[in-house]
Order: sequence, then C-alpha cells, then structure tokens
Amino acid sequence: MAMKYNRYIFLPEEQYSLVSRGFARNTRLNIQKNFSLAWVESSRAAIVLPLLSSTKFQYTVPTVMRFGIAMRISVISTLTLIINLFMVGALLAQPEEKDVATKKIVVYGASGNFGSAFVEEGLARGHEIVGVSRNPKKLKVQHERFSKVAGDVTDYDSVLATIANADVVIVSVRGVDESKKSENTTQVKAAENMIAASRALGSAAPRIIQVGGGATLYVGDEQLFHMLPLSIRLFVRKGTKAYANMRGHHFALETYRQADDIKWTVATPAPGTTPRKRGKRTGQFRLGTDNVLVERAGFSPSPSLGKFGKLSVADLAVAIFNEVNQAQFINMRFTAAY
Repeated sequence: MAMKYNRYIFLPEEQYSLVSRGFARNTRLNIQKNFSLAWVESSRAAIVLPLLSSTKFQYTVPTVMRFGIAMRISVISTLTLIINLFMVGALLAQPEEKDVATKKIVVYGASGNFGSAFVEEGLARGHEIVGVSRNPKKLKVQHERFSKVAGDVTDYDSVLATIANADVVIVSVRGVDESKKSENTTQVKAAENMIAASRALGSAAPRIIQVGGGATLYVGDEQLFHMLPLSIRLFVRKGTKAYANMRGHHFALETYRQADDIKWTVATPAPGTTPRKRGKRTGQFRLGTDNVLVERAGFSPSPSLGKFGKLSVADLAVAIFNEVNQAQFINMRFTAAY
C-alpha cells in the first residue's frame, strides 16, 4: 500500500523526493514564514529536521524504521545546512483555519452528538447552517444563521431537494435496518443518495463530507476491523447490528471511491474518539489519510496494536471545517488525532 503524506513544510523552491516501500513521489514544497524547522509527516511516522545554516549540500536521511515502516528522505538543496535527526514521531499540530467566506452548509444528523458539534462550529465560524433531522423538533438551536428542516438521508428525492443550493453537505449518520446487512446501512444509503443527487445537480452540486468509522482505518496493510481483539469480536459477529454498522462505514467509503465525478471527502475520526462526549476544543491535532495515527498516550483495544491517537468530538468539528476551507482531501479520506 502506498504511504500517504499529509503536509510538507521545507525550504522554498526546492525539490524533494519521498520514497517509501517502493512508492515515490516528487513534490514542490513551500515554507511558511518564521519557521526554523522543516519536517515531513506521514500517518505512520514523522521526521523533524532542524535547519541551521547555509551552502551547497546533498544529504540523505538514513532509513527510519517505525511501526514496521521504512521511510527514506533524500534532500538536494542550494543552501548549506547542518542537519541533525533528533526526533522520530514528532507531533505536527494542525492549525485552525479562519473562514474566508460564509457558506451555506447542510448538516445531516444535526441532532446527534457529532452533528450538533458541527452545527456549533459552523455557526461560530460565520456560516449559514441548515440542520436536517427526521424530527426537526429535536433541534433546539436558536441562531439567526441556523434553520432546520425535516429530511431523510435514505430518501433520494428528499436529499435532492435538501442539498440543492448548498455549498457543502456534512453527513453524520449511521443505522442498521432489520436485514442487518452492511450494504443496507444508513451510511451506505446516504453515500449512494449523495452521489446520485450530486450527479443530478451537475456543476451546482455541493461538496459532500461524510463522517466514517475508525475501524476502516489501516494498521500497516491490514484494516483495523480485521485486527480487533477477541474481546471485541465476540460482540461484533457477522449477523449482528454492531458488525453491520462497522462494515457499513467500509462500504460507504468504497461507494464514494467509485465516484470520481463528484467532490466528496470522508472524515474518519480516530478510533479513540468517544461519540457521547463533546470533549475539549483545542484546534491542535495531526492529520492522516488511510492509516491509524499512533500516539504513546493514546487508546488501544489491544496491547499488540499499539496506542491509537484520540480526538475529541469538538476537535473533529474543527478538523472538518478546516477541510471545508482548505479542500486538501478532495475525493479522499482523512483522519485526525492528537
């Protein structure tokens, strides 16, 4: 599996080659003002390099092994640098982005713990928020830029009418019907209807950001779902609602991955995210793509899997609205963790 790199901040106008497990990609990198450090972070390992001085040099950072991953960074620069590799696994904070324009944002599942956090974050950033619920009476928000409508994400006609004229749609839903089949879960039907409605709207279609499930992330080349310890697998057996719900997030993600003609993003919370608690809003976290972000102080269902980074629901909302502004993960999945 190709390693996904999140963010790069290096010297201006230089070419860097990142090589990992036979996958190479050249990219032009920019430096932000007042930074004295250059770094590259992946979802599995991070390298931090102090930049100290200046003349011509060629330097290769040795292969670094962490979590079974080899990463090699080759750097050719027109400056002379004294570089000392002093940290592996450094935390890259994701800065909070200020919103530059008011958007009309539709939030499905607005009465849930995730959805209500998204509503609150969106209003705080100055957006116009439309909360969607099967029972709008559950939505108690009182704000001049908030409106509520009845809607059903599993009904195509309802979705088409609701998302028309929106700039962004955030979908935070899940559910299992009586069939207990993963492909019939609410999250899969939501993905199918969002894609179909977006295609019907054509160039006027909004961006779709759907919340995924942490069990769809990977540890190395294996999906976390297939690595769950026996204590959890006993409750997540095929034919149960828990199994259908977990696998439903996988099928929803794969449904979006077949749709390259619309703008979608799947935001996958860290496995240590607790849905029932809003938690503290810090605005500081790491971003990744397909792989679990590991942290020594994090959560783990099994010692053999290492520690997984946590994330509060409040900071998941920050990460999603940062993505609304930055659009870094168009037609991709991303995850966030401390």
